[in-house]
Amino acid sequence: MKTRKYIPQTEEQNIVNMYSVEKKTIKDISLTYGCSITPIWQILDRQNIPRIPHLERVRKINEQEVKEICELYVLGMNTPELGRKYNVDTSTINRFIRLNNIEIRSQKESKRIHKFKDEHFFDCIDTEAKAYFLGLLYTDGCNYIKVKNNNHVNFIVISLQERDKHILDTFCDYIFGNNNILRKRITKKDFNRQDQYTLRIVSRHMSEILLAYGMEPRKSFTMEMPTCIHTHLFKHFVRGMWDGDGSIFYNTSSKNFGCSFIGSVKCCDELKGILSDEYGFAFHLEHKKCYTKPMSVLKTHGNNVTESFLTWMYSESDPALRLARKYNKYQDLLKLKNDIKERKLKRSRGIATKLPLCLTNNLSTTEQTDPWNPV
Repeated sequence: MKTRKYIPQTEEQNIVNMYSVEKKTIKDISLTYGCSITPIWQILDRQNIPRIPHLERVRKINEQEVKEICELYVLGMNTPELGRKYNVDTSTINRFIRLNNIEIRSQKESKRIHKFKDEHFFDCIDTEAKAYFLGLLYTDGCNYIKVKNNNHVNFIVISLQERDKHILDTFCDYIFGNNNILRKRITKKDFNRQDQYTLRIVSRHMSEILLAYGMEPRKSFTMEMPTCIHTHLFKHFVRGMWDGDGSIFYNTSSKNFGCSFIGSVKCCDELKGILSDEYGFAFHLEHKKCYTKPMSVLKTHGNNVTESFLTWMYSESDPALRLARKYNKYQDLLKLKNDIKERKLKRSRGIATKLPLCLTNNLSTTEQTDPWNPV
C-alpha cells in the first residue's frame, strides 16, 4: 500500500487541472505523484473543487487494451505491473482476466522473478527438443507438488553436474530465453561428488502437464513409460533418459563394450519390450533391491549390438541436445572398435600391435563398468 506523500502548494493547481479539465481519476493522479489518494482529496477539498459523479471518474478501458492486458498476463506479466502500465487498480486487471476465462496464477507463481518464454513448452510433444527434455526430466527431474493451507505449490527441479551445465543452458533457452535462473550448489568433495547446477521451474501449469504424462512426485520406484511420444520422436526421448540414467561401460576381460539404463521395474520392463519389438535391440533385464524397493537395470553387451543402439539413438540428433560427456565416450568406443579391427587385420598379417593407452585408460575405470553409477 502506498503511503502519504507531501505535495507542495505549487503543484495544487496542476492537480486541479488534471482532475477538472483532463478528467483524470483520483487513482491516476495518485499514481502520477506516487502517493495515496488521501492528499489528492485534501487538495481538491481546499480548492473547493466539486467531486465528479462516479461514472465520470471511472477510467474507460477499451477492447484493444483489454486484449493487450490478457496477452501480457499470459506471457508472464503480473497484475501490479499491468496496473501501473494502464493506470488502473489490480482488481480491475483481475476482473478483465477472469472475464476472458484466463486462469489466475497462484501467489507463488505471480511473484516469480524469471519470466517465461514458453510456459506451454510441454503441452504437445511434437519436436525433438520437447521429447529429449521430457526424457531427461523423467530420469533426473523431480515434479514437486504440495498442498498447504489450500494453496498448491508446484515446481519442477532438475540438477546436473557442473560439467553438464550446457544441457541446462539449452533447456533454459527454450523455457526462459536465458540461463540466469540456474543456481550453483557447492557439494562436499567426498564420495566423488561434483558441484551441481540446479534449474527450478515454478509453474503449476507445467507441473500438471508433466503429471498428466505420468511424471509423479517420488517417481523413482513407480515410474512408467509415457504414451504421449510419437514414434518418430521416440529415440530422442530415449536419448534424454539415457543422458539422465544411462551409462557406457567397457569390459576389460571380454574386450567388449556395452550400455545400460537404470530405473523402476515397470519402466525398464516396458522400455525393454519397446526396444525389442519395435527396433530389434536385445537388452537383458536385471533386478536389484535398492533401499527398501526393487529397481531394474537394462544392459546390453557386444560391440555390434551396442554400436547399433547408440548410432540409432544419436542419428539425426541436434548436437545441442546431447550430453557431451556421454557422446564423447560413444565416439571413443567407436574409435576403439575400429582400432580392434585394424589390430586383428594386422595380426592376421603377422604384425604385433597394442591398443592405444588413451582409449583403454578412458574405458576401463570403475565409473564406466558399474551400471549402478551411470555416466
